[in-house]
Amino acid sequence: MDDLDILKSWIVGSNACSGEHMENTPYAPFFAYLLAHDHDGISLLDPDLTIIAVNGTMARWYDGRQAPEGEKCFRVYHGRNRPCRDCPVLGSLSSGCPVTREVPFETSNAKRGRQELTAFPVTDSRGTVIAVLEHVRDATTHHEEQQALDDLARELGVQSRRLEEQEVALRVLGSQIGQYRDDALKEVSLKIRALIMPLLRDLKKEETDPFRMRKLRMLEKHIDELDMPVISRLPIRDQPLTHRELQVALYIKEGYTSKEIADLICVSKRTVDYHRENLRTKFHLDSRDSTLQTFLMGLE
Repeated sequence: MDDLDILKSWIVGSNACSGEHMENTPYAPFFAYLLAHDHDGISLLDPDLTIIAVNGTMARWYDGRQAPEGEKCFRVYHGRNRPCRDCPVLGSLSSGCPVTREVPFETSNAKRGRQELTAFPVTDSRGTVIAVLEHVRDATTHHEEQQALDDLARELGVQSRRLEEQEVALRVLGSQIGQYRDDALKEVSLKIRALIMPLLRDLKKEETDPFRMRKLRMLEKHIDELDMPVISRLPIRDQPLTHRELQVALYIKEGYTSKEIADLICVSKRTVDYHRENLRTKFHLDSRDSTLQTFLMGLE
């Protein structure tokens, strides 16, 4: 019995290994059992890709086909009329070394998944390759799991980018809301200090009734408590304006006429007009520019 017959016996699990040859290879029963009961497929091919023997796993995978021995591997395993492109068996025959590649797992001309094929050259005593031992592992599950992991990683990447974009949008929105709130508080504070409190002080100067004076003082105290201790960042606050000019500017922005402003702050109309001209000068406005009210409204 030559080496290929012994190897074929091991693969198919027969008891052909006996007598003197069995005595010389005490490990033969172990390899015969291993190759016959392995969960992976084992094929023995001759150099022209003819199947010499297969183990039980290969027989189960390609159930319904005629007995594969004596048939070409590419016809039985892949339903082709010529060798597969990048065939690992041909690569092993050419290089004399083991070659591993992943190929489609096909049956009845329908793809079932992926297989990992490793071809091991079998040589004689002179080093000539006389056959190829092919180990076939079903990589479908591994391939599907890896594909699922890749898909999950891509989806997580998309979700992560969306969360980052939403976080940025929320930060921008929060910043805008905070800016609107601060501006509103500063505007209120500015009007309390420049408009309301001066009017309240004028009322106190004119009041002679002690009871009403106490009421005005309480009102002044409550208004002062409501006034937030913030410094307005409105552009008109950044200009070198006097307290009276600031007061007049705020009334102008609200649409009051010079006569109405004069009555509110207890000065003459001429004084208000004087402050108007000072404001135009400080804001570098001439007669051809927009009105002072339009300019002050545009500062916001």
